[in-house]
Amino acid sequence: STGDDCIAIKSGKNPEGFTIGKPTRGVRITDCDFVKGHSLAVGSEMSGGVSDVFIQDCKIGNLLYGLQIKTTKERGGYVKSIVVRDCELLKITLYTALNYNNDGAPAPELPQFSNMEFSNLNLSMARPGETVMDINGFPDEQHYTRNLLFKNIILPERSVIRIKNAASIDFENVLCADGHKPVYQIIDAKNIKN
Repeated sequence: STGDDCIAIKSGKNPEGFTIGKPTRGVRITDCDFVKGHSLAVGSEMSGGVSDVFIQDCKIGNLLYGLQIKTTKERGGYVKSIVVRDCELLKITLYTALNYNNDGAPAPELPQFSNMEFSNLNLSMARPGETVMDINGFPDEQHYTRNLLFKNIILPERSVIRIKNAASIDFENVLCADGHKPVYQIIDAKNIKN
């Protein structure tokens, strides 16, 4: 229980992090109970890259942004090969429009989010009718958030999934608790299978 991110996985910031390029890899987070805070986070300082993160059997409770992967356009770097399984949570946020902490020159290229699996998740305790998944990339198609799998996920009734600037996202057996499909709000995205 914290007043900020409960866990924040980072790898440097802006030009220094991008140029030095020391990635964070091989992180395992299991059997944790997150009671209060901002999020279980990757970023926003991830300019050296983050990969191979495995999260399982966690309870991600009343966190402001839930499970959050976050960056700004100045960071550069990547977040990839993330697996989240068998967890209870209230929100999933992949966010690329943060507007803080951008001191120094920007990295020479936009960040990239890719290759993630979210499976066997229970979000049914979130508030009905709200956005429970918010998935964003960058307007440049080369830096769309891409190659994500959401599988076997229970949502509250009338849930909303928002997708913007993304490509190649599969939703398999992602249903509201009443058996209906969620509402998908899709803007500037390609190959979304729901």
